[in-house]
Amino acid sequence: MCGLHFGASVHAHTPSICWKSCFHWLDTFDCDAAKESTSSSLGSQRETRGLQEKNLTVDKAYDVYEDGCPTRQVLERLAEKWALLILDRLEGGPIRFNHLRRDIKGISQKVLSQTLKRLERDGLISRTIFATVPVTVEYALTPLGRTLTETVSAFTHWAERNMEAVLTAQAAYDAGDRNG
Repeated sequence: MCGLHFGASVHAHTPSICWKSCFHWLDTFDCDAAKESTSSSLGSQRETRGLQEKNLTVDKAYDVYEDGCPTRQVLERLAEKWALLILDRLEGGPIRFNHLRRDIKGISQKVLSQTLKRLERDGLISRTIFATVPVTVEYALTPLGRTLTETVSAFTHWAERNMEAVLTAQAAYDAGDRNG
C-alpha cells in the first residue's frame, strides 16, 4: 500500500496505481534521500520545508519487488558501474571533476558529468564550486552517500577479488559444462 499522505486525506492505493497518479510529485522529490539524510543536512532541511509547504508527509511504504516502486530507479542507478566507481573513489574525500576523470579509466567526460548529476540529484553526492580562474568544481559524498560506502566498497572490491573465479565459471559455461 502506498504511504503518501496529501494534507488530511490519505490515498491508499496499490503501489502501481498510486505511483502512476503521484508520479509527477515523486519525480521531483526523492523521498528516500529526505528520510535517510541527517536532519542537519541543508538538502534535507530544504526537502522537509518543501514538504511542509505542500502539506505533505511521507510514510515509508516502498516495496522493491513492485514494478511501479520508485526504489527501483535508485537501485538501477546504484547498479551502474560508473556510479559505483565514482562513489567508491569519493570515499576518500572531496575530488575535482578532472581528477575523477583521470582516476576512472575509460569514462567519458559526458558520462561522468551525467552520472555525477544523477548522484547529486539523488542526494548521494554534493557539488561545490570555487570561484577561481578557471572555475574549480569538487564533488564529495553527502551524509546519505556515506551510508553506502561499506556496501559500495565491498561490491567493487568483491569483483577484483573474485574475478578469476568468475572467469573460470564463464569459461566452463561457454564450454557447455553446466554442472560447475
